[in-house]
Amino acid sequence: MYVQSGMVQPDAGDLVSLSELVNELLGRRDERSRKVFHMRLEGYSFREIDEKIGISENSARVLEYRTRAYLQKELRKEGYGND
Repeated sequence: MYVQSGMVQPDAGDLVSLSELVNELLGRRDERSRKVFHMRLEGYSFREIDEKIGISENSARVLEYRTRAYLQKELRKEGYGND
């Protein structure tokens, strides 16, 4: 990491490590949660997720929320994010 304009900027190695950690953490979630999370990252709407994998829009919202909350909590434990 380095400091630019008063902000800490990650270098390429930090980003690779973070990416690996996120993938490891996602691997601990159930397949449906991972699928919803990845589909949202790819730009799918909750309605499209409903149509593609057969869960309600509300269930997709809940799964995404819980997966994001889990990642945030675990990443903070690892020293990433706001304290």
